[in-house]
Formats: sequence, structure tokens, C-alpha cells
Amino acid sequence: MPLIENKSIQSWLVQEPSAMDFQRSRKITPQELSRLEDLWKQNPHAKYEDLHNVVQEKLQQPVLLRYKDPKQYKEIFEPLIKLEAYYDKQFKESQT
Repeated sequence: MPLIENKSIQSWLVQEPSAMDFQRSRKITPQELSRLEDLWKQNPHAKYEDLHNVVQEKLQQPVLLRYKDPKQYKEIFEPLIKLEAYYDKQFKESQT
């Protein structure tokens, strides 16, 4: 017995939404869904509205071809290395 028929889940498996629920629903893009799932990992009670309330991360300085001194090099690359380490950690955790 198939679970999906005519591009919808079988009614015996999931109850169809009422007209009121259907009117209250909103379209969500795959990118928004992915961001919301990532937000749920940090806060299981997050809602769709929280996607737009997320504080923008501090913008990183652009990488230069030449640096004045080692201090400037460190100020630019240290945050980038930390961001990459955080991204790798999150990625590995999502794989398990």
C-alpha cells in the first residue's frame, strides 16, 4: 500500500488540514527550511519568525594580497580560522 498518492500523503496516515489551517499556512523555501532546521539544533523551540530575528554575524574583513605587519595578518585570518573550525565541527556533528 503506497504512502503517497496523487502527490499527497494518504489520509489514513496524516489527517488533511482544515480550510482554516490551510489559510494560515505559509510558503517556505528550501533555504528557509534548512536554516530553520539548523536553528532547531541550537534552540528546539525556535519558530519560523525567529529566522528573520537572527542577528547578522559580524562581517569579516576582506583578505588582502599584502599586509602591513603580522598583526594585521593575524587580525584578518584568526576569525576566519575560528569560523572554519566552527563550521567543520557543526558539519561533523550533523553527520552523526
